[in-house]
Amino acid sequence: MSSLKQILDEEIRRVARKEIKQILTPVLAKMSEMRKTISAQEKIIREVQKHGSLPTVSEKKPTSESTDADAAAVKVPRITKARIVKLRNKLGLSQMKFAHLLGASLPTISHWESGKTVPRLEQKIRLAEIRDMGKHELEELFREKGIAVQADKISNDTATESPASFEKERLTAFREAHGLSKAQLALLLGVSQFSVGRWESGKGQPREAQKAKIMELLALSEEQLQQKLAEFPEKKCGTGNVPQKNVDGK
Repeated sequence: MSSLKQILDEEIRRVARKEIKQILTPVLAKMSEMRKTISAQEKIIREVQKHGSLPTVSEKKPTSESTDADAAAVKVPRITKARIVKLRNKLGLSQMKFAHLLGASLPTISHWESGKTVPRLEQKIRLAEIRDMGKHELEELFREKGIAVQADKISNDTATESPASFEKERLTAFREAHGLSKAQLALLLGVSQFSVGRWESGKGQPREAQKAKIMELLALSEEQLQQKLAEFPEKKCGTGNVPQKNVDGK
């Protein structure tokens, strides 16, 4: 009698396991599909939070011929403020010339390099295209845009470009673009007006520590620049705000 009861219990368990498996198999498959969907959505959310907007995707139904091109079109290049500065230094361009090359404004470039704003998707793609160009392609692009630059400034080897390189034209262009006098620029850099004059004329070169300060200054936005100037006494700086651009740039 006990043997029969044991056999019945085992049969009941076997049938129950079979029934449970039949019920759970589609449920587990659905859960696995949902986990994949949630993971993909989380990835999209992270991209939106990182870049501020979704990449534009064509609404037309993709064909086998256009699938690869469409996938490449929506791929967001990794462009950071440090990489923008590095690219500009590699090209040997001032912020003003770099802005002309990209069809942007000088404040826009300054905001990118200071991290205040980030380029839009199409601007990131354009930056990536220029980054990947060879020397001859860059020379052709510069000729097309009417940008004069020394040939030896264009290098495909970014590792050899010093992040603290100094170009007197860039310093002068920055000062004039923001309407700064040489005295105000000297206050911002912690040097004498005489030193600034020598640097801009090419008669002298800043030391490495001063070059680093210059690079930090060039990356400031208009608002950050005004805040810096406001830290100095009015009698020394002239005013707490950036003045209007003077005709002679002084």
